[in-house]
Amino acid sequence: MKHVLISIPLSLTASLLFSQNISSTLAQPDTSIIIKKIRNAVDLASTQGSYIFSDKHILMRAGEDTNVRISKYKCFFKKNDSDTLLSFKLSSYSIKRNNQDKIYDGENVYIQTGWNKKLEILSKNEIPKSLSQLKAEASFYPFFIKLGNDFIAFEKSNKQDIRLISTDSVNETPCFKFEFGQTRTNAAGNTTEIYYHVSSKTFLPIQQTVIFKRKVGQVAETEIFEYTAESFQNGYVEDSIFSRNLLTDYLSEGPYGLEKNVTNTLLGIGQTAPDWELPSLSNKMVKLSDFKDKIIILDFWYKACTPCLNQMLDLQKIHAEYKGKNVVMIGINTIDDPQREKLEAFLEKRNVASQTVYNGYKIQSAYKAILSPVLYVIDKKGKICYAKDGYSKNLIDDLHEVLDLALK
Repeated sequence: MKHVLISIPLSLTASLLFSQNISSTLAQPDTSIIIKKIRNAVDLASTQGSYIFSDKHILMRAGEDTNVRISKYKCFFKKNDSDTLLSFKLSSYSIKRNNQDKIYDGENVYIQTGWNKKLEILSKNEIPKSLSQLKAEASFYPFFIKLGNDFIAFEKSNKQDIRLISTDSVNETPCFKFEFGQTRTNAAGNTTEIYYHVSSKTFLPIQQTVIFKRKVGQVAETEIFEYTAESFQNGYVEDSIFSRNLLTDYLSEGPYGLEKNVTNTLLGIGQTAPDWELPSLSNKMVKLSDFKDKIIILDFWYKACTPCLNQMLDLQKIHAEYKGKNVVMIGINTIDDPQREKLEAFLEKRNVASQTVYNGYKIQSAYKAILSPVLYVIDKKGKICYAKDGYSKNLIDDLHEVLDLALK
């Protein structure tokens, strides 16, 4: 795919703005002055250009492996004064991992997903509310504008909520580091921290970091969401960059969100559960058919999935409550490194007492368990009597109803 951008030098005004002496600012920090420079820098850069956007997710657990996921996009923007909704033509092309491309040509949003080879079309005229929400998408709407607006909003609400705490660097770019608000602590003792980095050369905001710290079972977790814009180029962008003709890697197309209106795509209620055979943590091969005439709960999960862990902890309460009542609970680990000892240690720290099998990726397709977590309840006749994808806070109540009925 050819991306056309002709770099042009910044105006003299911008150059003077960007080259101001930062040391004097830091000697007597004045957040309001810096925010004014941020606003001016964002305005100057908001005509047209491109940048690389990085979406980094880090999940760290004390005494365990750290999980890191990075998605990257090549993003283009061009001011479109005739558009009253987004004010830009936009395009975002996946260059690492996520494999999703988006284009907004001023009339429609085109979303091409590589994993299912589909092109979805969102019409500005048909769904203006959904389209305006694209402003919140860090990988699509100009990132530095989004962060600049955050600074302005915080400044208007309470200047004390923004604190210049240090100088730092992001990808070798010297930066001011700001903390947005005080560290937030909820009733459970979980904390949230928010930091922004602003280039001290250009005054453009280039990074947002959100840090969550919590305890799950006996394990302390730190989850970090780091969004970064780099390789910014301010220059002419050809209109062809915003043409749907650049999206060619799909086999079908349709209106955006059509699949969301389709009823449950999991195995249907009353359908016979496919048999399977997988290794267990007790070092034995386990079959679904081993549990004939029992009610079986199947929980598809993997370690880096936070909703999976929330569901797992709820299911342990169900496991304890229905122990000895002809109910069998089986956790099915899907995509993790299939080292039995690592999985055993992981579950031990979370007080998981129910049975677990692994290499579950082999049966994901048969059970249509594409998302995570996925939960099935199978009755004594081997028929599906409950199916759910995604975690629900009502899970325990729902399972009480399903299991009590199935036990009659």
